[in-house]
Amino acid sequence: MFARPDCSLAQPWNYASALKDLAQRAGVKPMSLHDLPDTHASQLAANGVPLEVVSKRLGHAPIGATAERYLNVYSNRNAAAGERV
Repeated sequence: MFARPDCSLAQPWNYASALKDLAQRAGVKPMSLHDLPDTHASQLAANGVPLEVVSKRLGHAPIGATAERYLNVYSNRNAAAGERV
């Protein structure tokens, strides 16, 4: 849920347009609103946040749902841990 500066609710059709504008100003690849949770979870995982914390932040009741979707990011961390040892 998003709000305007005056705390009134923003109209849903404005979300995609605002996100596209924000990406353009930031100089990053545009993404859809549906990409945001995936990006958030992947960034958390890549930065060492435990799977159960990522799962809770995404609102997944079973941690398995999160593990199934983002386990590849954690697998990459496993390889990096092996190189450090």
